[in-house]
Amino acid sequence: MKYFPDSSSDIEVVIRNKRPSRNNICSGYRPAFKVKDDYLTTGIIRLIGIDELPYDNEAKAEIWFITPELYPNCLKVGQVIQFQEGKIIHGFATITKIKNKNLEDIEIPSEIDGFTVVRIADQAFRSASSLRSVILPSTIESIGIEAFYNSDLEEITLNDGLKSIETSAFEGSRIETIAFPQSLTTLGSRAFYDSRLESVTFHANMSLSTIPELCFSETYLETVVLPPSVTTIETEAFSRIDDLTSIEFNYEGRKSNVTTIGDSAFLDAISLRSLVLPASLKELGEGAFRITSGKSSSLETLMFEPDSQLQKVGASAFSRILNGDAFTYFGPQIDSVTETDQQVIRLPKCIQEIGANAFEFTNATTLTFEEGSQLQIIGDSAFSQNTSLTTVTFPESLQRIKASAFNSCSQVENITFHNTNNQLVEIDSTAFSSTPWYRNQNKIIVNNILIKDETATGTELVVDNGIRYIANNVYENKNFTSITLPSSLVGIYDSAFASNTQITSISIPSNVTYIGKNAFSGCSNVHTLQFATNSQLQTIDEGAFSRLDQRTDTTSLKLESIQLPDSVVTIGANAFSYNINLSTFTITNNSQLETIGDSAFSMLYSLKTIHIPSSVISIGNSAFATLTGRNGLTSVTFGANAKLESIGNNAFEGNDQLVQMTLPASLKSIGNYAFADTTNLSEFSIEANSQLESIGERAFYSSGITSIHLPATMKYLGNNAFESALNLTNASFDANAFSQAEQENQVIYSNTFSNCTSLVQMHLPEFIHTIQENAFNNCTNLRTITTSATVIHPRAFNNTAFVSSFEDGMVILNHVLIVYNGNATDVTIPEGVTHINQEAFQGRRIVNISLPSTLVSIGDNAFSNCTALQNVTIPSSSVLESIGTSAFYNCSALLSITFPTSLKEIGTFAFTNCQSLTHVNLANTQLETIPFAAFANCRQLQTVYLPQTLTSIDVGAFYFDQLTSIDIPNQVTSIGDYAFAFNMASNPNNLTITNDQTTALSQIETHLTSILSNAGRYSYSLEQISIGSSNSQLQSIGRYGFAGSSITDLVLPKETDLHLSEYAFSYALLLESATFEFNVSFDLGVLYGANSLKEIEHNSNILTFTAFGNNINSIPASLEKIIISDGSTIILDHAFDGYSFVKSIELPDTITTIGNGAFYGCRNLSTINLKNVETIGDEAFYGCTNLEIDVASLTALTNAGNKAFAATKWLNQSEDDFIIVNGILILYKGEDAVVTLPDSVTTIAGGAFSGNATVTQIIGSENLTKINRGAFDSATSLESLVLNSSTVVEIDLNVFDSLSDDFKVQVTDKELYISSSILWSLYQDVLA
Repeated sequence: MKYFPDSSSDIEVVIRNKRPSRNNICSGYRPAFKVKDDYLTTGIIRLIGIDELPYDNEAKAEIWFITPELYPNCLKVGQVIQFQEGKIIHGFATITKIKNKNLEDIEIPSEIDGFTVVRIADQAFRSASSLRSVILPSTIESIGIEAFYNSDLEEITLNDGLKSIETSAFEGSRIETIAFPQSLTTLGSRAFYDSRLESVTFHANMSLSTIPELCFSETYLETVVLPPSVTTIETEAFSRIDDLTSIEFNYEGRKSNVTTIGDSAFLDAISLRSLVLPASLKELGEGAFRITSGKSSSLETLMFEPDSQLQKVGASAFSRILNGDAFTYFGPQIDSVTETDQQVIRLPKCIQEIGANAFEFTNATTLTFEEGSQLQIIGDSAFSQNTSLTTVTFPESLQRIKASAFNSCSQVENITFHNTNNQLVEIDSTAFSSTPWYRNQNKIIVNNILIKDETATGTELVVDNGIRYIANNVYENKNFTSITLPSSLVGIYDSAFASNTQITSISIPSNVTYIGKNAFSGCSNVHTLQFATNSQLQTIDEGAFSRLDQRTDTTSLKLESIQLPDSVVTIGANAFSYNINLSTFTITNNSQLETIGDSAFSMLYSLKTIHIPSSVISIGNSAFATLTGRNGLTSVTFGANAKLESIGNNAFEGNDQLVQMTLPASLKSIGNYAFADTTNLSEFSIEANSQLESIGERAFYSSGITSIHLPATMKYLGNNAFESALNLTNASFDANAFSQAEQENQVIYSNTFSNCTSLVQMHLPEFIHTIQENAFNNCTNLRTITTSATVIHPRAFNNTAFVSSFEDGMVILNHVLIVYNGNATDVTIPEGVTHINQEAFQGRRIVNISLPSTLVSIGDNAFSNCTALQNVTIPSSSVLESIGTSAFYNCSALLSITFPTSLKEIGTFAFTNCQSLTHVNLANTQLETIPFAAFANCRQLQTVYLPQTLTSIDVGAFYFDQLTSIDIPNQVTSIGDYAFAFNMASNPNNLTITNDQTTALSQIETHLTSILSNAGRYSYSLEQISIGSSNSQLQSIGRYGFAGSSITDLVLPKETDLHLSEYAFSYALLLESATFEFNVSFDLGVLYGANSLKEIEHNSNILTFTAFGNNINSIPASLEKIIISDGSTIILDHAFDGYSFVKSIELPDTITTIGNGAFYGCRNLSTINLKNVETIGDEAFYGCTNLEIDVASLTALTNAGNKAFAATKWLNQSEDDFIIVNGILILYKGEDAVVTLPDSVTTIAGGAFSGNATVTQIIGSENLTKINRGAFDSATSLESLVLNSSTVVEIDLNVFDSLSDDFKVQVTDKELYISSSILWSLYQDVLA
């Protein structure tokens, strides 16, 4: 068993701080950790997340801090953190991934360098193809999502203390056995789905309550014993397990508490032989034990414990599972199955409902029910396809047998019903249609339910007295001319008499309570429908007396008169529709009618009057609708004290002869088009104390109403509600109307009163804040408007007398200048106006405009496309606070505008494309943001002064202008993408920016691409960029933020962490020097194209060649000098790789570490300060062909990497055989075959003998303690290494990999320590 972890090649670890203090998190040096070699040590890290962020496959990190929200500004994603040696913060570790894919057997430790390991992270061992076994420490609390997904893991030991196994944790793995500890409380869905699991053991005293969906689906389990804690088995939890032979719900004599077995929970358990369902089970889901078509069941018995609580058997719950040759018994638990029990289904008494197809395809011969059965419903096809079934005995409790319940039960001949069962109210006529019992009888009456009658011949039908129910379709499509129904009749089911086209009259007996769907539909010659005195009828269901098919049937119905019984509560959808000859429908004031269904009386062209009783609560959609021009209702009345609450969509639409209607006070909602095209509805009113809340869209479209008063309860008035109500002269509102409405509905919507040409005045309630476009369009006589609304669309009152009354063209209402319709070029807006409306002057040919001091806001697009506008005069006393989106968009002639001190906000695109604007002074305003493209493409704009209140400058704010300098205020924290990009001395590329943010961004990016192709040839106007002072708060500069400038030096603020996005200062063609402090971080190409750059001073951790582009060829040839800021401690890996033109790199004395390849290929570098450097990485100075090293200064050096100084002038010109620094053998240059190391050598550095073809044997010194990786690379003649050290020798991984197979290590009476137990086992074969 290998121990985990052994080296950084094996693992990745996340350390989480538990309670870091302010000092630890926010101090200048922050404690942190990283994995190095085979242990954790201090160093520099880069964070990938804060708090419990999702695992990120793309961004790995060695350490992941979790910090409290109290310190959000102290620790940032992506931030490089420096720290000093110090106290380790206590926390927890999470194993996040396996790096060494060859590990087979792993025992995870409980601690890593003092950090308790508590979790296996999401996907930690996903697809680990070599992994075979894992032992978890007692500290593990959770195994994450997909932790071992699709791995080759065969064995794992779960610890007591483990609380959760999450979704898909072992899905697709090769694990064969699992034992859950007592501590486990949660299993995730699909946790073991499609694994090789053969055995699972649940702890007797565990608290696990749920087996989640697909948890053990498609495994190889043979037996399952569930613990008493489990109450729920979810969908497909154990589905498709071909080997499952046994399920035990009771655990070692302890009773099960399972109450729910979900849908398909044990689907296709084809090997299951016996099953006892627990007494606690209450609900069995759909297909719970279903066997799919084409598979065979092995089930012999399925029993229920005594006192079973099961009430509902879901659809297809036992479909095909009782169909195998082995099946003998299904029912209450018995000691043994006797001969009389063979092939019997005996349902327990507790079951109340059997779902559709629940027992289809069984081999049972007998179906009975336990004495005292509570069964009420047998669902559709519940026992269909039971071809062996011969005998069925139903319980007394049974109420309904649904369609095809025993379909294709071809052997059923004996069916027994309890003769005293008066609860049985429905047997579908198809329930037994294919059984011999049904086929062999011409007439079937069960408990006074008539379900078949083939004896009825001739034209006259007399239904037997005593019949209580006539089943569906029994007399459909007959040729009866008359029918006589018995007084005993209670219910007539669906389509019972449908399409009896010769019947002329129908008389419904008094005891009938229900007439089913389409019961008499298509009876096209019925002239008379009578209901008996004292009728008990409650429901007339959908289409009961209508056409056979509402869409295709064109038959003219003959019914003329109906007196509705008072007992009727519900009239269903289309119940009487298309009875075009029905002229009288009487409903008395004593009626109990509550619901009139959709289209219940639609297309009744002959019906002129209808009285709706006070009991009615709702009138459905299109309930009385008719086609315009087909006459219809003339009068509708409502009973006193009516309860009506809703009138549905289109309810009375098209009744163009309707003259009179008074809506009851109880009414709350009127639907869309409810009274549309009621062109003669002149006598219309709503009762006093109305509760009306909403009127839908086009509710009174083209109606004839002359007056309407909307009450205080109003909350919604829909679009076009009164459009084209040509006679409407008075529409009034209660003063409190809309006071209770949601704010978004306190609106007069588009076209609400459009074309109300008789409307003279309008007094809107104070709660209406918005009037939308065309709200009163073409109300030609509307002269007076009173409103408190402040948002009024400029076309709200188009073509009204109100607008025409303003002779100067300035339409002003409630201090709002709504629209300007004049033709003057010089306009002065009068004092008192507080708001200029959206689009008020849009596209007008004004040249000069003077704004009043009272003006507070300018609306969106107020002056957009005023291409002649040159001057905007704002008085010094102005209180203007906001300029809206696109307010001066495309004002291409605008020369000047003065911004008052009161200004707090300008909108996106506010001055976009103002190509004559030269000067903008915002210094004295209160602006906090310059929004998206606000001043973009102002091609003559040279000077901008920004206010000290500013905190952000958004994307493209000053893109493609002609600014010469910019001073960024201290409080600005962010500068967006393209904000000051490509301010040109001349503008070579035409650009017009559309005032749509998505389109505009695409246009800017396309335009920028066209510029970039020749970016190095243009002349840029921006010569000076001043970013704050000593208190700058700037944190980010976006992509291409200052791209294309003529600055010569760049100094960035150092007070806050500052991130420079891609190409932030690219194409600074004249830039010669740049200074960056420790706070700066870079993205790609920040200084791309800065081809005049000579000198950079910066923090050692931030600058690599990527600052100039995506390859080393992007580094400017002009760059000669680099100064590393004092305080830097580390030169990162490949920091200056490829800086071949640099002649001088000044390192401070604080540098202690130089990373791998840090100065690789710096061929013009001649000297370097290494005074306090302790560690130099692999190939750090490789190829520095002019570099000379002052060996005397290397007093601090303790570790030199592989080929750290290879190909330097220092090594090339040295005449010594042994080049040794502080006991480190850097290089052996001699030609001896046998080399004895000097006693001063303590370490053989990587590359020391690399490529040496003459050395055959190396004899170590007495003081040798370490041999670094790469020490003997390609030493092709080396045959042996003799270790004479009296101390432990540490040998790095892969030290001997490139040597011949005959190479040996000789140890002379000493101990050899090779890095770790893994490495020892690897190198046993080289030991002499």
